[in-house]
Amino acid sequence: MQKKSVYTGNLLGGSTMVRESRIIAKLILDNAIDEVWEQTLIRDNAFQKNTVSTIKRNISTLKKRYSDLSPDFLQLLVEGDEELARQVAFYGILQSNLIFVEFIERVLMDAYLLKYRQLSRSVWRDFVAEQGIKDPIFDELKDSSKDKIREVLYRVLAEMGFIKDTKTLTLQKVLIRPELVQLLEKNEQYRLLKCMQVSLVS
Repeated sequence: MQKKSVYTGNLLGGSTMVRESRIIAKLILDNAIDEVWEQTLIRDNAFQKNTVSTIKRNISTLKKRYSDLSPDFLQLLVEGDEELARQVAFYGILQSNLIFVEFIERVLMDAYLLKYRQLSRSVWRDFVAEQGIKDPIFDELKDSSKDKIREVLYRVLAEMGFIKDTKTLTLQKVLIRPELVQLLEKNEQYRLLKCMQVSLVS
């Protein structure tokens, strides 16, 4: 069996997808049986997608993000307002995508510390080169896959508000909601909390 890179995660599957994430989180919380998943997502098309293949790809991505989250996080995702739900969805992405965590730690944190106005266009190329040395399997990915990971990563940063948009890459500050901070601390998720509060470093 071919070994899989621990760094590629499920970023190829899409960005925060808050609405879809809420639906998946509710099904997990309800311990829904397979028939309910099939009815809700495929027959009723709760995701409102055009093809079954797209629905199944989204399901696979979001299951990987949320299956290991504790009910407390899932409850925030389901019941929280749009901002809070998006931040929980971001946590779900980080805890299942080490490459995103390391991008924040090695690129984004320096940018905020050095008070850059925006990210340089070259930072992703430099990051990919370093990552290829660290993780040979990542290095073997097609350039199109690496480009897709970059595209989704920047889209998530924009959806979260860390960058103004994916064209200018202008940096902005983001305040993580106190109820989520408390839950992360309670679960000793200090590394990911630091990543989520990266815009506040000084």
